[in-house]
Amino acid sequence: MAKTRWSERLGDRWNHFKIISLPSRLNRMHRVVTMPFSIFFLTYSAKIHPAYRMTQRRRIGLAVRFFLNTIRMSSLSSYRAHLVMAIKLLELPPDLGGMSWSAGATRAE
Repeated sequence: MAKTRWSERLGDRWNHFKIISLPSRLNRMHRVVTMPFSIFFLTYSAKIHPAYRMTQRRRIGLAVRFFLNTIRMSSLSSYRAHLVMAIKLLELPPDLGGMSWSAGATRAE
């Protein structure tokens, strides 16, 4: 009998673990319990442009609004993903030119 390597055994255990489905109540509870920590770590170190006047309180309010929106309507992405995208956009200066869509082609403004 051939010995299996530890990485193969770990891979087998991981594949078995992936198919286990947790109860929806436990998933919701996990999402709510980890929300304050996620909000803190995602918003605290962001270097948001000062022109947006986003204080820590307004950042938290934005994150809570994203969280409540994902509860109210179904979405394929989490509030954390929405918050990360919003923070990245708020790091850009407001007068930075963007892209515009015109007649089936993009052009820089």
